[in-house]
Parts: sequence; structure tokens; C-alpha cells
Amino acid sequence: MMKLMDDGGGDVVYGQRQERRGESAVKRFTALAFYRVLNKLIDVEIPPDTGDFRLMSRRTLDEFNRMPEQHRFVRGMVSWIGFRQVPLAYNRHERFAGRTKISIQENA
Repeated sequence: MMKLMDDGGGDVVYGQRQERRGESAVKRFTALAFYRVLNKLIDVEIPPDTGDFRLMSRRTLDEFNRMPEQHRFVRGMVSWIGFRQVPLAYNRHERFAGRTKISIQENA
């Protein structure tokens, strides 16, 4: 991420999943649907298949910290701030151990 920021001159470098190994078809569908629906509802485009882990320049972080929100949706807020944002593509491997804590039954 540091190299990409230094070489590309980006203010934000974020990880963007290319593959989601080990996830069910339902999980992959809901993730895809989430970003598509969200991007239709808002004016700021949030890159799909990203997480909250990212590298931000000092000026981006300072701007982010000025925001008054208490319950933060980091992906949306960082996209809204602007600045030059660069993806770092990666393939997510299956879990090494443990199981997801999220299930359809728990949320119903």
C-alpha cells in the first residue's frame, strides 16, 4: 500500500477483493447487491468489494477526523471526502480457522 501510494500519488489506497473464496453464493450475492443498491441511492460512488482497511495520507485523515459523525460508515465517508483514491487488488483466501458469526437465521 505504501509503495502504491508513493508511486501513484494517491491520497487513499484501499484493498479491493477480486475473489471471495470460501464464501457461499448467498454471501457473494448479498455483497454484490449491497454495493449496487447503495450506489444507486447515493451521489458518491463507493467502490465494490472493499473493506474499511486502507492507507490514507495525512491530509485525508485530517479531513476525515473533522467529520462529526459518531457512527461511521468509513467506506462511504472516505469516498465522500474525495482526494485521489487508488485500489489495491487482492484475492481473499478461505478462512484458516473459525466460522463466520453472520447467518441469515440470526438476522431474520
